[in-house]
Amino acid sequence: MSNSEYVQAPPSRVITEDDLNALSQFCDERGHAVSFYFKPGAGPRSQRDGMLVNLRAHDIISNDFLREEKSHGLLRDLDAVLEVSEGVEHEGPMKVVFACHDKGVWQEFSVPFSASIIRLEAGKQFEIGPLLRLLRKDNVA
Repeated sequence: MSNSEYVQAPPSRVITEDDLNALSQFCDERGHAVSFYFKPGAGPRSQRDGMLVNLRAHDIISNDFLREEKSHGLLRDLDAVLEVSEGVEHEGPMKVVFACHDKGVWQEFSVPFSASIIRLEAGKQFEIGPLLRLLRKDNVA
């Protein structure tokens, strides 16, 4: 499944207070709210980062199966996130994705940030703390 099947925000659009409020109030009791932060790079670092994202996705799937959840929606979200990370072949802005297939959520943003960050989580709520810190740093500069 490609992420184009979701209702999604354009990647370049500005993150609003309404976005942040909606993301912070989101809850999925099954623990399938996916949060993804990825700063694309080039060369060997890019390959290493891609492997790290794949390993983390594998861990999330394994944990879900151990809890006997086996969500096809979670698998689709993780597949779409891997497509986002693999679709970038050069240095660029940080990609931030919040997704929950079962509830029809796909929010994708591009955030200007120079440091390398890789984070992929699945839980009951979206992990917006790193995004808030990034936005705060952006406003200070």
